[in-house]
Amino acid sequence: MYRAPDFFERYNVCRISVNHYSNYHVTAQYNQTISRSLLSNALKQLILHHPALYYGVKLNPKLIDYKTYQNHQVGPVKSISFEDVVTISDKPFSEERLVEINHLCIPVDDENSVTWRIIVFSNNYICLYSNHIIIDGGAAAFFHHDLCAILAELSSQHLEFVPELYNQQVDGVKQHLGTDHVVDLYRCTSKLQAMSMVVASFIPKSVTQLWNSYTNKHYPDLQKFPLFECEQRKVIDDEFRLFQIPDETMTRLLAKCRQEGVTFTAFLDVLINHCFQKCVFPLISSQKLSTKSSIVTSGRRYYPEKAAELRYAQVVTGTEIYLPPIESVSVEAMKVVKQIIDTDLETRNRFKYVGLLSMINPYDILAPEKTEFHQDVLFEISNLGLQNIKNGDWAVSDIVFCQCTGPSTTFGFNVATTPGGTKITMGIKSQYAQSGMDEFEKAFYAGIEQFCSR
Repeated sequence: MYRAPDFFERYNVCRISVNHYSNYHVTAQYNQTISRSLLSNALKQLILHHPALYYGVKLNPKLIDYKTYQNHQVGPVKSISFEDVVTISDKPFSEERLVEINHLCIPVDDENSVTWRIIVFSNNYICLYSNHIIIDGGAAAFFHHDLCAILAELSSQHLEFVPELYNQQVDGVKQHLGTDHVVDLYRCTSKLQAMSMVVASFIPKSVTQLWNSYTNKHYPDLQKFPLFECEQRKVIDDEFRLFQIPDETMTRLLAKCRQEGVTFTAFLDVLINHCFQKCVFPLISSQKLSTKSSIVTSGRRYYPEKAAELRYAQVVTGTEIYLPPIESVSVEAMKVVKQIIDTDLETRNRFKYVGLLSMINPYDILAPEKTEFHQDVLFEISNLGLQNIKNGDWAVSDIVFCQCTGPSTTFGFNVATTPGGTKITMGIKSQYAQSGMDEFEKAFYAGIEQFCSR
């Protein structure tokens, strides 16, 4: 049942192997304490229903050319014990735990290691963290939905602790395919489209930027306002801040966004840009800077008939947003961002660009000898949306979504909303941890209140 990894899996195996990325994690607070016996039975049922959860990555001994990262195989592990994947912590979950979790790395060369783990904290928070090889953040949210449903189903039963959650010989194996073998989302629709994208990828960045400045009225003047760039070190050293928007404020904010004809994500992109211009850039640059951000989008929306197959998978891409210096949190700028996102969602072109990874060797861009590299993405936004998780007497009251910034961005903003409100985790490269972050936080909250009060 072992198969070659698809291009996305291969890329993520590479970035884990060369220490560019550690994990993402989705941590949910349950309204009841979960005993070891209940948790073990629930996890066993969940794992058996979803093959991706008993799949892992191992080295193929017949392939020794590690620099192509085609020397790995994806397939079912032999067994999973409770102790293999569950850590019971005597500490409560809090913002201070985010750095600790960020340093947890799951091996990619252990043939009996799945690509995820959970931590049970003392205050009823359960953290699922994963190395992003097989499942994405959306899948981690589904994990909590599914776990909550099973807990509600099993909690009234008398259950014994189950030390082994999966055994290949006893439980059998179901096939789990990579996303590229389930849908054609990442494949170009024609040879002409593929050729044009490949050619475009070889055009020097300066030429592309010059062309955009003449053909796109919203593209920033990079001669006047240079694009933010950061020389990043290949080391996992992020720091984190946790922003909280209460439900009452979020209700007002969403109503205001609807009134103005924009989305929350577009508002957030403009607000974050403004906070950087106001609080951070004056400390690191003598001039105003243009910015490039990335909005993570999910492709599950296109395939409702494939919902079950894509539930535990990787189905993401990023929309690139270029903006000039944002002097105010203007609706006009939000509408520009919304238009760019809407166009990308309609054309699906950004997914096709990600698919070009199938044509390259990820080692060439993530090689371990490349200890420093330039990054022009100022920040990335990844939004799990509203997660209303409730089954019977069981419910999730809070969710925190967080991840390593990795090689793709300098700052990360990971968003999750529950009926109690919205939490946004800000990942910060360590070299910027003291660069106006307190002022940034104050401006962020002030910007929300000012927009709602207009």
